Amino acid sequence: MSDRALTITFVCPPANLSGGVRVIAVYAASLARRGHRVRIVTVPYRQRSLKWKLKDWSRGRFDVRRPEPSHLDELDAQRLDLTEPSQLTAARVGDADVLVTTLWTTAVHAARLPAACGRQVHFVQHDERVVTPMLAEQVAEAWRLPGPRLVVSPWLAEVAHEEFEHNDVELCPNGVDLELFHPLDTQTSRTQTVGMMYSRAAFKGADIAIDAVRRHRAAIGASDGLRLITFGHETPGDAHADVIDAFEHRPAQARIAELYRSCDAWLYPSRCEGFGLPVLEAMASGTPVIGTDAGVGREAIEPGGGWRVDVDDPGAMAEAMNALTTLDDAAWRDRRRQARATAEGYAWPALCDRFESALRRVADSRSSVTGGAA
Repeated sequence: MSDRALTITFVCPPANLSGGVRVIAVYAASLARRGHRVRIVTVPYRQRSLKWKLKDWSRGRFDVRRPEPSHLDELDAQRLDLTEPSQLTAARVGDADVLVTTLWTTAVHAARLPAACGRQVHFVQHDERVVTPMLAEQVAEAWRLPGPRLVVSPWLAEVAHEEFEHNDVELCPNGVDLELFHPLDTQTSRTQTVGMMYSRAAFKGADIAIDAVRRHRAAIGASDGLRLITFGHETPGDAHADVIDAFEHRPAQARIAELYRSCDAWLYPSRCEGFGLPVLEAMASGTPVIGTDAGVGREAIEPGGGWRVDVDDPGAMAEAMNALTTLDDAAWRDRRRQARATAEGYAWPALCDRFESALRRVADSRSSVTGGAA
């Protein structure tokens, strides 16, 4: 396998502060530091209708995109933010060795690009048919496209292999920043607090965690029950106000690490996840997880000192919280050590090595087809 510098283009959805975009940013930054030429091209989800274009143009608004803050903002890489999917052309994208599509929409839009733009590889962080079932057939169109897949979890590898009969599939799990997310040596006492990332998306299962906290407090008495703190991009509704003790809207990454550390355990009620970064982030912070086997939960929660519960089972999650309150301090500290030790197996540097090797393999396969052309 060649060790030459590669030109790598990432085709991304509109940039934001989501976990999926953060993963792309980590890989792009790592590849750039290793001497590769990295480009980021962001593409809107859909084409605007002529009616809306004319309306905007009549108001003198020729570029209606308003970039959000995102994890891509500080990257040392060339970046191009397109305003229409139709602008994704060979002339704008340029030549590359590898072109990485990062969402089903980007895979579909990029499928029309010529081979000179790079050997295409679809980096799959979720099966979006779960997230947007009304678009399941369009998502399946992206799954059916030919070419290699890099997937973040064994579940997604199974989808690729078994449902869509792809053979060129490589597992590249997400990682965690062990320097940002870490326990404090001075943290020796319990806080009687659990935390959760709040989302209104049904597959995230916030309703299950809220129900579980209510059951837990009813079982042991509200005054002795665990506090619940949350953070997220969406503000909780009034229906959950009686359960959530504190909420922070879009906290900075350093603050998120503090929130993890402030909890005795982290709740992960997801019904389905491509990966589930909060599991590793909480464990790296020394906080065991009470959660389902969605995404990385299957492999990490119980080795990480946590409690794994069935999907859609608030009773089991409540029982795990009850068990948490009965642990003595020595047992709790042991679970914290297990959580950190498990997270250390997902350190970003080693996983970036793995991702880079996968892209080199894709580039080498392109060279063998094109007779060595770059």
